[in-house]
Amino acid sequence: MPFTTVKPLLAEAEALLDKSGLRHSDELIDICCIGLGHLAREGSAYSGAVPFCTAIAPHFENELMGLMRTLKNEGREPIEPLSLYGEVQARAFALVEDMALFMREKKLRDGGGPQTTAEERILSYFESCGNWYADSGEVVTDTYYKLLPIAVMRDFADAKTKKRIHH
Repeated sequence: MPFTTVKPLLAEAEALLDKSGLRHSDELIDICCIGLGHLAREGSAYSGAVPFCTAIAPHFENELMGLMRTLKNEGREPIEPLSLYGEVQARAFALVEDMALFMREKKLRDGGGPQTTAEERILSYFESCGNWYADSGEVVTDTYYKLLPIAVMRDFADAKTKKRIHH
């Protein structure tokens, strides 16, 4: 997924979330805002670095656009604060799931090397907040804990094999 193509949307979504004031009352929304800002600034580090996760790019973009529509309240009647909060929290939840997958894949492909503070916060939140368990059997947790490590190891092994064949 070329994050550079959605960079302006990421920055705008971060600004809208920040302006809404919701990030200060909900840790999940704050984590989402941190991640959106990080991807807006560092998206080029992810473009091409997360090939396995390109499959979820359409979902990520859809949730990002949905979050922006909700925060802008485009063409709708005034939203009750509780309803707005619920919609934003649902979008933030989905976006945090996707960002955790992007960042986990990048971390694995970097050999577990140094991460930014934003990456550490998002991955730590994903692993410790109680919403996602390694053995839950859900698609996102199976992908995070099982499929991504296997896919990255397979890619490393394939690359090593190709290198030996061509030398």
